[in-house]
Amino acid sequence: MMKLNYLSVSGISDRNAWSGTIFAMSRILSTVYDLRDLQMKFSFFRKILRKFLKKLKLEGLYYGIEERLNRKTIAKFGLSQSDITFAPVGSEWAHLIDFSEGKVIYLSDATYHSMNNYYFFNKSETEVKRKNMNEKETLSRSDKIILASDWAKNDAVNYYHIPEERISVIPFGANIEDKFDYNFFNPEAKEINFLLVGVEWKRKGIDIAIDTVNLLNERSNGNTYRLNIVGVDKPASLSENENIIFWGRLSKTDKQQSKKLIALYKKCDVFILPTRAECAGIVFCEAACYALPTLTYDTGGVKSYVVQGKTGSCLPEGSTSADFADEYIKLMSENRLVQYSRAARERFETRLNWSAWLADFKVVESSIR
Repeated sequence: MMKLNYLSVSGISDRNAWSGTIFAMSRILSTVYDLRDLQMKFSFFRKILRKFLKKLKLEGLYYGIEERLNRKTIAKFGLSQSDITFAPVGSEWAHLIDFSEGKVIYLSDATYHSMNNYYFFNKSETEVKRKNMNEKETLSRSDKIILASDWAKNDAVNYYHIPEERISVIPFGANIEDKFDYNFFNPEAKEINFLLVGVEWKRKGIDIAIDTVNLLNERSNGNTYRLNIVGVDKPASLSENENIIFWGRLSKTDKQQSKKLIALYKKCDVFILPTRAECAGIVFCEAACYALPTLTYDTGGVKSYVVQGKTGSCLPEGSTSADFADEYIKLMSENRLVQYSRAARERFETRLNWSAWLADFKVVESSIR
């Protein structure tokens, strides 16, 4: 079995890191590779030091300290013990790898440039310059690059000028245990359950989803529409509404909570996520796993997961709750939700699963041996 350095911040046993994706990738890779679990281990002290020096406007000093510590840590690993090093989501330290020690495959769901003023805001000029430099160096020096969407690839090519042939777009899979029992959309149902899974109220567009379901109930032709929200608790300021149900955070690492989440995926009919910023979205893979047609925004890397007009509808950014309600009514009237449901499950089976991801990874890995 071929050895593979798996270099990450969290370590492969952390089921919560990066929405469970670090663990999911390690689990599927371990079926064909002998993994060396190499963890960068960023200490709490380093986080405090960064805040302190940033407050004193000494970010440059912190980055110098951080780089020396990261370089020292990586040097201790002895990456040459394996032929290939796999380094997911770590351009801030991956550029410090001694690339003479073997081949390097770098993976991410976004570039720093695409994230700045999209996911995060008000970053200092020092930080933006430093992190763009690190991103450029990591992308330029890696032997192969795996990105999770065409959106990320386009930025790597257009902003960082990375040759297209060095980049492979491989969508993620569903980070959920149960993948077997699902139901296709039933157009005869009188009660339609929407599902939203997201932990950030504003970014995930929870307000828009709530208004969408309320509008559908106002326009109801005898149907009842309910919205099941996983990831946040009900705000005290929100009025009671029997059609808006909050389930709080349901952890996949807790067996009982995981069962509740799976039950919701099975019970619900439509997945809605009016997300204002999204690199990939594992939840789209999970929705497809349970044959849920999706309503979302056309933003970030979404279209690599939700195929417009086939597995769901990606509305233009800025679309209102009325637009989402109109889109659902239109799809129902044209009897397209059944088609979307079947196509979503097919896309899960052929593309949005970790076995498919592994097959594509092996092609990338074999190309640089």
